[in-house]
Amino acid sequence: MSPNDHPSPDQPTDDSGSPSQPRDLPPAHDVTTYVEDGARIAGILGVWGVIAAFAAGFVGNLGSTGGLLSRLGPALGGLFMLVGLLNAVLYLVYRGIDYARV
Repeated sequence: MSPNDHPSPDQPTDDSGSPSQPRDLPPAHDVTTYVEDGARIAGILGVWGVIAAFAAGFVGNLGSTGGLLSRLGPALGGLFMLVGLLNAVLYLVYRGIDYARV
């Protein structure tokens, strides 16, 4: 690059001041990969949903009305539901990082 040549302001440059080439996008994965990831997320949510329903329905109906277990069951169900949602979000973040590194 000669001293009279100046890159345009919208053209990226590297450390030496010469124009750099844009980075290529990583190749896309197969559709089956994304479908499998969706099935895994649905499985995570399904398992935690069953655990939450069991805690809210079964544990909540144990003991007397107004007792410890009848109050604890719905609270555990909500907690397990939240844990399942956070587990699915964690899986999405993990896969997003994994896809970005390819």
